[in-house]
Amino acid sequence: KPKGIDSIKGKISVFTFDSLNKMMKFWEDIIDDWFENFKEGDPNVNAYQGAHGWEGLLHPDRERTMMGRLKEKKIKSYVLSIGNTPLDRYIWKFYKKTGLKIAFSPSLSTFDKSYYVATYGETIVQIHYPPEIVDSLEKFFRKNKNLEELDLHELSEIANKKQEIKLTVIKNLSMAKQINQSIISQIV
Repeated sequence: KPKGIDSIKGKISVFTFDSLNKMMKFWEDIIDDWFENFKEGDPNVNAYQGAHGWEGLLHPDRERTMMGRLKEKKIKSYVLSIGNTPLDRYIWKFYKKTGLKIAFSPSLSTFDKSYYVATYGETIVQIHYPPEIVDSLEKFFRKNKNLEELDLHELSEIANKKQEIKLTVIKNLSMAKQINQSIISQIV
């Protein structure tokens, strides 16, 4: 559960967490809620942009289940990965097998490495990772080139380090459509 919530008329909510991992578990709960309430005729596009898909390493079963639900609900899903290390490519190969369309758009921009955004129908989830987490994840992904040498304990330490993280959830269908178009245009 978030340790704090600020909301503006239910359209924009900012949730505060004390670790990256707690934030990600909440984000996954938002996705589960979308699936539970998804009806035929609802917008069936999901788009994601972020530097690294680290959650696939720490939560592989939950991620696989969610990706299976995308297929079940006939939702088209797109991923634009800013990270392009061998480990990023390996992780996204896992997601690609579940039917996601994935492209890489490497960037050296600090903003691009810190900004994660995804759409789920009319819901937009976005976060700016704090600089310390961005630096730690960048070092981790550059250092770990394959699974044989992967140090999951180190990744768990990064994800569970006590640090304030704010996750913003916006309910705005036209904004979600613009984000979808921006991400998808770089993939297809």
